[in-house]
Amino acid sequence: MGTRKWSVTARPLAVGCLLAILLTVLSVALLRHWRYDGLRRPFLIHGGSMAPSLKGEHFTEACLDCQFPVHVAVDLLADPQWLTCPNCGYRKTPLDGSKRQPGERVWIDRWAKSFNRLRRWDPVAFHHRFSDESSSQHRQLAVKRVIGLPGEQIEIASGEIYANGTLVRKSMEQFRDMAILLFDTYYRPGETKEIPDRFQPVGPGSRWQRLATGYQFEDPRVTDSTSPPQSSSELDQLLYQHWACMANQVPWKDRTATSRILDHYPYNHGLSRGQLLPVSDLLFKCSLTIGDNGLLIISLFSEGDCFEVWFDLNTERYELRRNAESIASGAFLQGLKRTSHELEFAVVDQQVILVVNGRSWLRQPFSPGDATEAVALPALDAEHPLMIAARDLELQIHRMRLYRDIYWTGPSHTAQKWQAKGRLQPNEYLLLGDNVPVSDDCRQWGQGILRKAILGKVIENKR
Repeated sequence: MGTRKWSVTARPLAVGCLLAILLTVLSVALLRHWRYDGLRRPFLIHGGSMAPSLKGEHFTEACLDCQFPVHVAVDLLADPQWLTCPNCGYRKTPLDGSKRQPGERVWIDRWAKSFNRLRRWDPVAFHHRFSDESSSQHRQLAVKRVIGLPGEQIEIASGEIYANGTLVRKSMEQFRDMAILLFDTYYRPGETKEIPDRFQPVGPGSRWQRLATGYQFEDPRVTDSTSPPQSSSELDQLLYQHWACMANQVPWKDRTATSRILDHYPYNHGLSRGQLLPVSDLLFKCSLTIGDNGLLIISLFSEGDCFEVWFDLNTERYELRRNAESIASGAFLQGLKRTSHELEFAVVDQQVILVVNGRSWLRQPFSPGDATEAVALPALDAEHPLMIAARDLELQIHRMRLYRDIYWTGPSHTAQKWQAKGRLQPNEYLLLGDNVPVSDDCRQWGQGILRKAILGKVIENKR
């Protein structure tokens, strides 16, 4: 009797627990579906206004020389017969029309809007109303990036964003999401044997040696530590040279001709533009393995200034120099010896950022007018904006990548200063597209986007 009674009372309890679990699972699923639009049916990016970070319908071809994946917009091809590789400059990769790719699939995170968490630099989806040629009103789903926040007066000058007269600075995480790849040593020309390397040793007797995806340096000497070098010119240097790698260049240039970095968009293949604008905000990324001792220096050239980060393996300290003048220093936040590390070094938005293995080591703002004259590094200039130097060191460095920042302009796409018509209202955001030359956004519309029209933050679907 006791056992039977227990079974009778336990049955409703078990059913209740099962129903509670099912309701919980269903609630979580519904909440997740409400938060992320696009889980059940995908949202696809249309158009090229957010490329290359979010691509619309496009073609993808592997360069016949270096195998670099070349992405080009379907609706912006001026000459669909041949593609120019933005990594090595090879101009004879044929376009296969059958390799048409749909726009990237994304989710829309509604919580970012619902909990008032829309932040500057977030890509967002919104409903945009527009009129056609017959003056009929239409509404379409669009994606742009948040640039101006409620209450701000936005201005664009020299490619930078200013809010209420103050320069807006990105974090390294934000820069990563927006940076445009210029060159990657993982993709080396294999068909054109006579083409030179983009990285070249400076001077005779260099100990830099080429690897499949990078370089190695072996210097068994240990110099007198009581007389440390005063300049990177005293070290063994490896210098990067930039190539334009653009389709339909006017005037025409050889693919290996050096060029300063410009606001060119390979995604807009063959699109005719006026004068391109020089870009000085850069990001260098690499994987490296360092020995027990020695000195490593990585240098970037930006707006006439030479920024160097010195890594002293003997003292386990780093130092940041601007035109040979020390402006910041500190102890290593983790050991670098005999293990592989991911390094990121950037000069962007008038600040220098150093990140090692995803951890920020340095974020140092600077003012353009505070620099001493750049005389310490004669090898660096606008066409050779990156250099690596080493001494008394064993080093392997792989997957060396150089990126540029977006150069923002007004609707005329010139370096001329541009200012929004007025201060944004308390419920209004200023939105721009990453693909500055082709994006139709708040610059042309003459007004911001109301908060109620924004659906949420766009998240790329990595699945």
